[in-house]
Amino acid sequence: MKQNARELTQKIAKLARLSISDKEIDQYAIKFKSVIEYVEKLNELNTENVEPMAHTGENETPLREDIVIESTLKQVINLNAPECDGHFYQVPKIIEES
Repeated sequence: MKQNARELTQKIAKLARLSISDKEIDQYAIKFKSVIEYVEKLNELNTENVEPMAHTGENETPLREDIVIESTLKQVINLNAPECDGHFYQVPKIIEES
């Protein structure tokens, strides 16, 4: 069953949690229709032998190398904790057993 533009627009608005007035439906219907037509056109492309890409351009952004460094951050945080045994923080019990 093919939906008309108004019904499809109302469905898309509901799914996207958009509040569209009755006056705006026709305007959005035109915009949504053009987006849907574009996606349908993209779906016609043969992508069978196309390798997945991490970047769309030739100049990919190089990622920095992961380097493990010693940090004193844990010791500083532990100093500010009310109760700590070195690995775990001890907090007051907030859930009572039934």
